[in-house]
Amino acid sequence: MIKDNRKNIRSLELRKLICARNENRGSSEVRIYQVSKMDFIAKDNFALINWRRVGRFEPPLLMNVQFKEIKAKEKVRKTGEWSKYPCHTQAVETCIRLVSESVYGVKKRHGFILNRIQ
Repeated sequence: MIKDNRKNIRSLELRKLICARNENRGSSEVRIYQVSKMDFIAKDNFALINWRRVGRFEPPLLMNVQFKEIKAKEKVRKTGEWSKYPCHTQAVETCIRLVSESVYGVKKRHGFILNRIQ
C-alpha cells in the first residue's frame, strides 16, 4: 500500500511501517506466517485484512531502508519513487493465488476460498 495513488493511504501505511520498526527494534523473535482471514465485504484493498488482529511487522524487503528515506517518501506524490521495491507481501500473494485458483462465480469462489483457508 506504500505504492497506492492516494496520498492518505500511502501516508497511513508509512506511519504503520515506522511504528512496526520501533516496536520490533532489536527483537530476535522469529515470525510465524499464518494465512489471515479475508473480509469479502471490504470496499477497498486495505480493508481486506483486519490489521488489528495481525501483529505489526516490518516487511523484510524494507528493513534496510533508512528512516529519513521513509519520511521523505511519505511527502512525495509520485508512487514511482517506490518502484524499486516489490509491492506485495506474502499475505497478498497468498490471497491472489487463492482467488486465481478459484472457480467462476462469486458464491462458488467465496466457498472455494473459505475451504482452502480452513
